[in-house]
Amino acid sequence: MDLETLNKEYVQFKSDLEKARKEIESLESKANDLADDKIIWKGKLVEAKRNKDSVAEKQAEGELKRIDTEIKAVQDDTLKKKEEMELIQAKINVRIKEIKENPEMKKHLDEVMSKKYDRKLSKLENEKEEAVEKKDRLTDLKQLVTDHPALGNNLKGILTATKEMKDLQAELDGMKMIVGTGKTSAYTYKDPARANEIINTLLPQAQAKLATNKTPLMAYISKNGLNITEQDIDELAEKGFAVDGKGNIDLNSTMNKSISSLNRQIKGYDKSIRNHQIALENIDNRSVPVTPRTPDPITPDPITPPAPDPITPPEPTTSEKPKWYQFIQRFKNWNERRKQQALPEPEPRTPDPEP
Repeated sequence: MDLETLNKEYVQFKSDLEKARKEIESLESKANDLADDKIIWKGKLVEAKRNKDSVAEKQAEGELKRIDTEIKAVQDDTLKKKEEMELIQAKINVRIKEIKENPEMKKHLDEVMSKKYDRKLSKLENEKEEAVEKKDRLTDLKQLVTDHPALGNNLKGILTATKEMKDLQAELDGMKMIVGTGKTSAYTYKDPARANEIINTLLPQAQAKLATNKTPLMAYISKNGLNITEQDIDELAEKGFAVDGKGNIDLNSTMNKSISSLNRQIKGYDKSIRNHQIALENIDNRSVPVTPRTPDPITPDPITPPAPDPITPPEPTTSEKPKWYQFIQRFKNWNERRKQQALPEPEPRTPDPEP
């Protein structure tokens, strides 16, 4: 296979791998949020039982059942994506082996990977800094609304108005109905009267409520030179809010949830930054001239299997041409033997993103 074709395949595999990783990060973030929601609803269930509130108890049990179902679905999707990642990584390892068997190509690959890791490292460091700053701003906002209950009420009003607007817009979108075809097509609403009420009355009221509560909060922040942005408040509101046993907005739990999510992100950035630093060090070490010796076994990009290896397909007979998956399995077997002689180079991982 020529270098150009090899490189195109390698680039495509890496793109597929990165896409799968992002999907897994999104699923893992959703799983973390669901786990937090489950804790909240368990607390509500206990509260409802203590108060002998059968309606609230039934609601909490229903929510817990829904959350368990969603968690199971997320876990299944995550497992499938990790298996897909393992297969893509195996394909990448095969291509890297072919590249590294040629000294000139190996040198070129090291140069390319060194630049890539360096750029990625700078990007990760900047993203980590942004996450740290955002966490600090949210922590300041939490302290602000704790010290000033009136401003806390403003924040609750913002959270409520944002949810109302999202719910109304979702209801409106659900009523849309396409009429006509081609260039003459347009949309109308299944319930025109309700749509008219949402568009001309309810949405404007929610928007006014949002402005009424945001204006004094932002005015106080600006007047006192606090490091809190309007975007921080908008993003917090977009994520929804937690409620207490009585159904009231719990600002402390709401903000702790977002701060915890940022802490997970920062921890992920730290891990990924260190992995990229190690990868750069390994490339630099390989570039140092040494006394000629028998070449070490090729070290492909490793990946930690998230699930048991798939069933090994049968080896072809001498008259059969090996299938690509059989070649990958042979490569896996060879890689396991190689690991007993040399440690693999770490593969940088992308940090857990925010949901």
